[in-house]
Amino acid sequence: MSSLANERVAAIKDYVVNYGNLSDAKASELVHKALDLESRRNALKKKYFERFEKVLSGKFAAKFLQIENQLLLIIDLQLAANLPVVE
Repeated sequence: MSSLANERVAAIKDYVVNYGNLSDAKASELVHKALDLESRRNALKKKYFERFEKVLSGKFAAKFLQIENQLLLIIDLQLAANLPVVE
C-alpha cells in the first residue's frame, strides 16, 4: 500500500504542477493514472482479504477490510477536499 500511496502522491504533485495549464492530453493521462492506481489498490485489498479469510474467520476478515476501507475513504476525502477541480 505504501508504494501505491507514493505513486499517488507523485500523481497529485503532477496535477498540482500542471493545474494552471492543464491540457486535454495531460488531464487524460492523470485520470488514467488515477484509475490504474485505484484498480491496483482494490486488487491488493482483495489479495489480502483472501489471505486473511484463509486463516481467520470470515467475519474477522470482513471487519479488517471494512476498517481498511474506512481509513482509505477518510484519506481520500481529505485529499479530494483540498484539490481544486479541473477548470
